[in-house]
Amino acid sequence: MTQPISRRGLLVSAAAAAASSALPFTLSADGMPKASGAPDVSLSYRPLPLKLAHTWTIARGSSDEKKNGLLTLTAEGVTGYGEAAANKRWNQSFETSEAAFARVKGAVAGLSPWEHLTWLERAEKEAGPDTEVVAALDLALWDWKGKRLNRPVHELLGVPRGRMPVTTFSIGIDTAEVMKQKVREAAAFPRLKIKIGLANDEENIAAIRSVTDKPITVDANEGWTNVDETKRKLAWLNGVKPLYLEQPMPAAMDGEMAKLKGLATFPILGDEGVLHASDLPSKAGLFDGVVLKLAKSGGITRVYEMTAVARALGLKLMLGCMIESSLGIAAGVAVGPLFDWLDIDGNLLLAGDPFKGLSIANGLWSLPDAPGLGVAMAAAGGPLLGMLFAFYPATHWLWIGKLLAVVVLGGMGSLKGTFVAAMILGLAEQVATVTLSLDWAPMVFYVFLFGVLIVRPRGLFGSLARESL
Repeated sequence: MTQPISRRGLLVSAAAAAASSALPFTLSADGMPKASGAPDVSLSYRPLPLKLAHTWTIARGSSDEKKNGLLTLTAEGVTGYGEAAANKRWNQSFETSEAAFARVKGAVAGLSPWEHLTWLERAEKEAGPDTEVVAALDLALWDWKGKRLNRPVHELLGVPRGRMPVTTFSIGIDTAEVMKQKVREAAAFPRLKIKIGLANDEENIAAIRSVTDKPITVDANEGWTNVDETKRKLAWLNGVKPLYLEQPMPAAMDGEMAKLKGLATFPILGDEGVLHASDLPSKAGLFDGVVLKLAKSGGITRVYEMTAVARALGLKLMLGCMIESSLGIAAGVAVGPLFDWLDIDGNLLLAGDPFKGLSIANGLWSLPDAPGLGVAMAAAGGPLLGMLFAFYPATHWLWIGKLLAVVVLGGMGSLKGTFVAAMILGLAEQVATVTLSLDWAPMVFYVFLFGVLIVRPRGLFGSLARESL
């Protein structure tokens, strides 16, 4: 006799079916182009250091910099990138992610990048709690796939245009005066997210309200330790009128949220206790919505699944982020239109961003048109030159001399002349390298220059200038 199914079991089954049907077709290897023979895939992982523009303080602690990881996947002449943002909340660090990557690399050996779900299943088994490594691998697979098919990731996912929510700009905990200054610096953003969860919450919010009346959201990051404290804080926040509140108490106390039902006039969202799709059914009825993050849940694919499960359970959705470069944020932008609210601004909090390509205006991210995740490593020319040439303290004279020669030979002030001279001198140097030697090539470069200037001092396309007395 069939056992009756519980309400929660029914919800889980329905949500799982919703997630399965929602998966994009590009996750399947069927019908995708394949290289002949065994797949030749290269995987690497290295540090991606990020320095923050301001000290970043939340209820759990402070930091001035982050050490993320950059995962690189190369196959069929195409390279995809993924970012791993470790978080000490789950006992993650760059060192644990590096160890997890080594295990994952061995587990996925021999797979084609088109076998996306198999990659994830093996990676999840080996990575354990280091979900940020699974996320980085998933991002790299999507980036690779988009570049290989010459299409943006959001198109492969079927994400609709025209539905991007406004992202909040985050203000970390600090003194009241510093927080006011941070608010002034965020003048371009229509919504602010304020970190709370410490004893000076009321003072900080009052300071912020003294300099702006913009809509705000608040995030306690598990900072309130019991139900009574949370009740007092909710009564106070009812007067502040935030758009929503994130994770007021520790995730281990999520069951206690039932005692707070109806006390807030704004939505309350669960965050730290929501890592996987299997966590969602237990949050329905306790929270109004949930906060999903790519790094904590394993990347684009798993978060895509979780949006379907959460919707089936009637939960509102917010997409958050870690401190990440534009590479990690680009993945969030790709799925942004699937959410009710966004807080994907980790790259905007950095003193310098190693990736470029995203565009934001008035708090609205634009879906990129470039293939893959739509971002590229900033200043890639330097590393590329570093692979070809030796660098030493006086290296710059070599390049300055050549640039000056190109401008002079072409004719001062002539753009056309600069282009033609660059082609001529470059060709002359290459011919000299082949016919003479590499050592003589730079000399031929300047001999050619001086020979032309003797005959035509103004350069190839320069014009004579007469001085008026």
